[in-house]
Amino acid sequence: MQRIANGTQVSVMPTPAAAVGTPGYATNGNPAAGQEATIFGADDFNRIQEELVSVILGAGLTLNGSDNAQLLAALKGMFRVGMAVFTSSGTFTVPAGVTKVKVRAWGGGGSGRSTSDGQYPGGGGGGGGYGESVIDVSGIPSIPVTVGAGGLNGPGGSSSFGAYLTANGGSAGGAGTAGATGAGGSGGGVSGAQIAIPGSSASPGIVYSSTVVEGGNGGAAFGGQPVRAAGSPAAGITGSPGIFPGGGSSGCTGSGLAAGANGLVIIEW
Repeated sequence: MQRIANGTQVSVMPTPAAAVGTPGYATNGNPAAGQEATIFGADDFNRIQEELVSVILGAGLTLNGSDNAQLLAALKGMFRVGMAVFTSSGTFTVPAGVTKVKVRAWGGGGSGRSTSDGQYPGGGGGGGGYGESVIDVSGIPSIPVTVGAGGLNGPGGSSSFGAYLTANGGSAGGAGTAGATGAGGSGGGVSGAQIAIPGSSASPGIVYSSTVVEGGNGGAAFGGQPVRAAGSPAAGITGSPGIFPGGGSSGCTGSGLAAGANGLVIIEW
């Protein structure tokens, strides 16, 4: 769109004439009733033109006389009308006309750990961090997206949106030893986000008695819940997997390791 440019235009918008009567609606007139047809003048055109131009410029676009879809592009850019959900790493292609996006990212959950003696269970894995930002993507064609995997006997991976925002994965729990339970893993931190919520840390393994033990609770990412696993040392404890997105898995004994939950990246525009 562009302002009128046919050689008859002026460089400064004229002051509109004073209103005559009560504002209303256009008519084709009615000669029998003595009603004249409505005169559509320059003031009326200018008002409509500037209403449309203000929307386009307000969306951060530059007027372009060869583009007849700028108003639509401006409205799409000003209101969220789309969503991209990344459960694995990929590339976000910025839609035409979009100048800003809202990004939410969860890091992967850390893994709980085990022990070989069955009596002193490992600690739970920490929850992944959560970050949220509104990001200006004007003039950027595409942005890489990384989704952190949940850890298995290790930390969770980090999730990121280009270099703008990173939600780190939770760390793994500590392994139990013959005489001591494993420590809980710490929650993942966040960098570059306007809203940053670190993942919660996990708890250590617990020995209630010679017959009842508990693997450390896995930490939760934002919006999730921790998980736990309890049982008899003789029977062994199988870890509980982390709750998606970004939850850490619980600690366990023996070979019952479970993975932390994968991270997630959601983009809205």
